[in-house]
Amino acid sequence: MGITDYFFPDETAAYEYFRYDPDYQHIMEAMLSFNGTDNIPLTFMAGVNMGIGSSKNITVTGNYSIPVSASLITNPQSKGVRLVFGISF
Repeated sequence: MGITDYFFPDETAAYEYFRYDPDYQHIMEAMLSFNGTDNIPLTFMAGVNMGIGSSKNITVTGNYSIPVSASLITNPQSKGVRLVFGISF
């Protein structure tokens, strides 16, 4: 669980980070995350973006494996959906 404060100052206005009125440049995002269990190896995320993801190590040799991941992420505000694959070496 967390909260992120995105601050987008205007280059022509005074830099007032702690000004939180509705007309100012702060966007607050609340976020929840569940990292699964051994029986359910999925990650669930909810905030501005919502998604589900999973990761796994693929064994190449007895001493080497490649971590791979996949996530399905959606942003309801922009009506966008993304399927993201990742691989690490």
